[in-house]
Order: sequence, then C-alpha cells, then structure tokens
Amino acid sequence: MSKSTHTVIDRTKFIGVLPSKADGQASEMAHAEEILRIAGNLMRALEYNPPPFPHDPALHNAVIDELRSWNIGKAADGFFKCVDVGVAAAKLFYPAHEFELKIIIALCTAAMKWMDNIADEILQPLVQFQSRFHAHKPQLHPVLDCYATFLLRLYDHYEPYVADQMVVSCVTFMFGSCIEVRSLSKNMKQSTDAILWPYYVRSLSG
Repeated sequence: MSKSTHTVIDRTKFIGVLPSKADGQASEMAHAEEILRIAGNLMRALEYNPPPFPHDPALHNAVIDELRSWNIGKAADGFFKCVDVGVAAAKLFYPAHEFELKIIIALCTAAMKWMDNIADEILQPLVQFQSRFHAHKPQLHPVLDCYATFLLRLYDHYEPYVADQMVVSCVTFMFGSCIEVRSLSKNMKQSTDAILWPYYVRSLSG
C-alpha cells in the first residue's frame, strides 16, 4: 500500500467554495433563503412526508468492522463519519438484498459521500484512480487503495456485465467530482453553445 503523496491545492486560485470547506452546505449561498423558501413551498404543496431514517445496528457495525479491517488508521476518520448515510441507503433502497451485499452497497455509498466531501483535498489521487485501478497499481491515498480492492467484491455477487457497470458508475462519480473542483478553478464565461453545462457534470457526480 502506498503512502498518501498527493499534491496540495493552492486554494487562492479557486472561485466559489471548495467541497472540504462547504461544511455540507451549497457552495453558492447568495440566494440560500429564497431557495429554501421555494423548496419548502414545493414540499408543502406536494404534502410530502419524508420516510423515517432507517436504522440497522447490525449492518452499521458490520460496515464499521470492515473499515477497521483496512487498518489505515486516521486516514479513514472522515470515512467513518459517512457510514450512516451508506447504511441508510442500503437499508432503504435494497431491503431484500442479502446481508453481505448490503455491506458492499453501504460502504460504496459512504465512499462516494466521503469523496464528495473532500474532493479538493484528494484531487490528484481521485484523478489518477482509474488509470491506477486498471493497471493494478497502488492508489495514491490509503482509503482509495483499500476501496479499489473492495470494489472487486461486486463480482462475487453479480455477473460481469452488471458488476462492470457498477464499477464504471463508481469511477464516473469520481470523475464528476474532479470536474466539479476543476470548474471552480476556471473563471470562464459560459458559452451559449454549452447547453449541457453544468447539468452534464451534475449528472456525473449526482
């Protein structure tokens, strides 16, 4: 396993708010109150009631045990904070799946949340993940190194066609997160011909 040797980003060159500094909030908060008001009115008009947040102590403990088995110390601290989201997604959207598969789904979902939170801090490891994954080279961040191996468990539960697409989806999410950070560094005027921007990048990163 390689040591984390990624490049430090010069934050003064970025516009907007980088993911690691957003603290879970939208990067552009100039119209936050108005957006919340509109969203609130929409939810009330739809008479929407959110489902209860699912809890599964056994699944939660199993995911925590898996993370601890990676034995990468403090490098996984931020990841642990995302486990609840992964467990909730696995429990809510895949209730009939076998327990071992729920662990994989929960951990992969938590991984995406973790990457989204700190994409700017691990940009180079994320950018190089796919090439190093295909070349069977160690990743540039301890978490990503373990995650690359963990992804292969999908092939134990799905036929290659399906597992391939799931791995591609995970890598595409990383790519989208990198493009989002890159876009913050390019203070360019949007062309009227770029009709799919920024929706294209949002479709990649969720």
